[in-house]
Amino acid sequence: MDYLVVKALHIIGLVGWMGALMSLGVFSAAALAVPQGEGRTKLAELGRKIYFSVDAPAMALAFTCGVALIMMQPDGYLKSQPWLHTKITLVVGIGVIDHMLMHRFRKFSQDTTASPILERAKTLVIIALALGAVAICLAVLKPFVA
Repeated sequence: MDYLVVKALHIIGLVGWMGALMSLGVFSAAALAVPQGEGRTKLAELGRKIYFSVDAPAMALAFTCGVALIMMQPDGYLKSQPWLHTKITLVVGIGVIDHMLMHRFRKFSQDTTASPILERAKTLVIIALALGAVAICLAVLKPFVA
């Protein structure tokens, strides 16, 4: 597959992934604002649906295309691009936070009285988006290169 096509798919995956993360933050805030009952359960279920229908596939596309982009480069590319090591570390961190969010929505959809579970979800979304912004800056600016 052409390098530019894979790069475009990588960016599409990232946009979908970050958009879904923002949606999960909105759903967690909305679920906490709604009183106990049917509305809260529906919001929690919607959050789970967004995770499985948009977030997880977009994350898989971004990861897969990112690995493909690295493998398409000549030997030694990974060693000569120290910014890429930092970016990979940040992306793995975002993936871990993403998985934690899914777990929190699953728990919350089973027990909507457990508000502290989602209160931390908003903070996790903000951290993930901040890490994503730093990763994007690294990819665009490519610092640490001699």
